[in-house]
Amino acid sequence: MLLSVLLFACKKENDFVDEDAIGSGVHYYPDILTQHFYDTTSRYNISDANFPQGGKVTFEVDFRAREGVTLINLYATTPDKVTRQVESIPYSSDFYSSVKQADTLFFSYAIPDTVAGNRIDLRVEVVTAAGLSTSQTDYVKVQ
Repeated sequence: MLLSVLLFACKKENDFVDEDAIGSGVHYYPDILTQHFYDTTSRYNISDANFPQGGKVTFEVDFRAREGVTLINLYATTPDKVTRQVESIPYSSDFYSSVKQADTLFFSYAIPDTVAGNRIDLRVEVVTAAGLSTSQTDYVKVQ
């Protein structure tokens, strides 16, 4: 019975830790706390509202990391299944909110004029100094 407890205690959780590229240490994935992206104007989940072509959607993302974050990226996948990096923002300690006890960042995405009647997937990726990343995806419906 003691052996099984020791084996369980040594189990590596794939969701939370990983070794760096050269195997010299254990590093932790960042956590994105935002389950859905909410439009800062309407306060609706962005996937529950319709946005006009040429319009803009602004949403907030909250995240935490045990280790240093280097980049926060925003990707958009349009109906033609092409994914483009829209923004890549270097981390700043100014993102930290003492009220939320997390880092907070706002994104504004300009909706293209050519996608009426479709949806656009928006994916936020948080990348650590060790190269580990976590992402969260939501979508906007275009009128």
